[in-house]
Amino acid sequence: MSLLECRDVTRTFGALVAVDRVSLTVEEGEVVAVIGPNGAGKSTLFNVIAGLLPPTGGTIRFQGRPITGLPAHRICRLGIVKTFQIPQPLPGLRAWENVAVGAMYGRGLGVREARAEAVRCLELVRLAKPDAPAASLTTAERRRLDLARALATGARPRTLPGTETVADRVLAFRTWRDYRTLRAWVAEGRRLVLVGGGFIGSELAAALAQNGAHVTLLVPEDGLCRRVLPADLGRFLADVYRERGVDVRLGARARALEATEDGLAVALEGGARLTAEGAVLGLGVEPNVELARAAGLRVDGGVVVDETGRTDVPTVFATGDVAAFPAAALGQRLRVEHEDHANTHGTHVGRGMAGELAPYAHLPLFYSDLFEFGYEAVGRLDPERYGVVAD
Repeated sequence: MSLLECRDVTRTFGALVAVDRVSLTVEEGEVVAVIGPNGAGKSTLFNVIAGLLPPTGGTIRFQGRPITGLPAHRICRLGIVKTFQIPQPLPGLRAWENVAVGAMYGRGLGVREARAEAVRCLELVRLAKPDAPAASLTTAERRRLDLARALATGARPRTLPGTETVADRVLAFRTWRDYRTLRAWVAEGRRLVLVGGGFIGSELAAALAQNGAHVTLLVPEDGLCRRVLPADLGRFLADVYRERGVDVRLGARARALEATEDGLAVALEGGARLTAEGAVLGLGVEPNVELARAAGLRVDGGVVVDETGRTDVPTVFATGDVAAFPAAALGQRLRVEHEDHANTHGTHVGRGMAGELAPYAHLPLFYSDLFEFGYEAVGRLDPERYGVVAD
């Protein structure tokens, strides 16, 4: 499946054909240039792909999902952002504030999250002037600012085909806004389906059930939390959830989402369909490595960094869930998506960027509370290598 696929895309303005049946594909990690003389339709094609103009004909798919004719703000949330030939910063704001605007309105982040993301993106594009007024930047620096602002909008939680057709009824549960929306759905008494039995799915199912919500939990594996729990314990936990009123369906692999008159339907492998009035996708995230790869940085499951958080370019750092860092105690490289690592690695790398370079020796820890049960762990778990001792 290509990252981006255009088939016979056409855009006309009256009798003028600006884009004439253009077909192209872009693969993950690939850089594609569209070349042509002035007036050939390059900018119009990009405007159509980004949702700034509706196409007259043809189809566009992103990560296998049809996005033809979707408005720009919805396409932005999916991960496609356009920068312009002439940089257009907000001149009255500082550089980091310009980027934070993209993170807040393109991704729905809160102010604190947006500021941290802005600083990260500015470092990635090598614009070391976060507090400089945008109006004081040179033309080249404004181009870097535009790239950073586009990068800040590029969150990519994993989704399902058809998500864009029911976007107002589906959450990835990554922002404060998602939390407020889910609370409102529970207050309305909506029937909810959670897709995925990992951290997000298991924790939300327990919390929602304790707040009286009608919840179905679709788990593709043979037990809950199978990335960290052995099979017997995962099945035991599924039975606990059922006793608490959660409709747990093990071995149920969601294939796509579909719109219905009063909500949505989840199409499952094997042909079954499950209807609901709202859905939360707990499928993890894809790290935003495209700009790093295009800049020539090494990428292997994430942006590869050394023990201090530096990439192949010593002045460029990566931290948090995008960084693939060496864990000396385990003798392997990790990329971790948990809160503890985000806080400790971000702080450590930030000090290194300020001149206090030191090896990152912390082993990320994680925990979860599921009804009256809970677990804690450090490092990386292999649930197939240990068993359960029943008390």
